[in-house]
Amino acid sequence: MSLTKEKPNDAETLFYNRQAFKRFNQFKIDRTLSTLSEIDRLIFTTVPRLLHVNQEGLPGYVDEKNVPCGIMNF
Repeated sequence: MSLTKEKPNDAETLFYNRQAFKRFNQFKIDRTLSTLSEIDRLIFTTVPRLLHVNQEGLPGYVDEKNVPCGIMNF
């Protein structure tokens, strides 16, 4: 039985850090949403979608085949 502690490899460290980041980020989102009114929560959850989709009928729609997500020319 070895008394030395194994050093985690880079993949394990990266996985752990990513999980911690996701948990903290979700905590911040949950905390923010709990303080907002219903209309503010709707805006908070809708704006990211509007910024990342190019769908006909939505504000900012660009009629091109290879439009990247996000804000065009930003």
